[in-house]
Amino acid sequence: MTTFDAHHGDTDPASARRDALVGRLFQAILGFFDVFGVYLGDRLGLYRALAEAGSATSSELAARTSTDERYIREWLEQQAASGIIEVIDIGAVAEVRCYTLPAGHDEVLLDRESLSYMTGLARLAVGAAAPFQALIAAYRTGAGVPYATYGADVRDGIAELNRPMFINLLGSEWLPAIPEIHLHLVTRSIVSTMAGAS
Repeated sequence: MTTFDAHHGDTDPASARRDALVGRLFQAILGFFDVFGVYLGDRLGLYRALAEAGSATSSELAARTSTDERYIREWLEQQAASGIIEVIDIGAVAEVRCYTLPAGHDEVLLDRESLSYMTGLARLAVGAAAPFQALIAAYRTGAGVPYATYGADVRDGIAELNRPMFINLLGSEWLPAIPEIHLHLVTRSIVSTMAGAS
């Protein structure tokens, strides 16, 4: 019997709100573990190795990335259970089971210039959790948590999250939405081009 089954049939509003919150937090916690799995896949180069060299068993992926096979097998199984990667031969025994990165997922996990890229956000989330004990202390004392305490993952995660938007939207949507500035920049660009051509 699951937590959800234990309360099946309750119809009062408080029970419905309780069950909705249980479901929401359960899904959030599963997502929390997905974020850490994505972080590991990025930092260890696991997604990149699957994308560049194709499907792999846990031993093959461990060899490609200089990592431990047993840990990689656990990561692959979690990623497959979450639907982030796929199992090619689900009936095979664990040691020879083959995994692949589905088409489309490579853009989300690897293409740093795509608006669909989400790995930077995962890195930001993991970095934000790193100084949590200092944050708890700050709530008790009123002291701050210096930005530097959050480390490179937060800074790099913010940069990776913003990069696709600046590359794809700055010139095509953001600046044109401010007509005076856009006109000024376009005019300067034309004048500069004409001066260079003469």
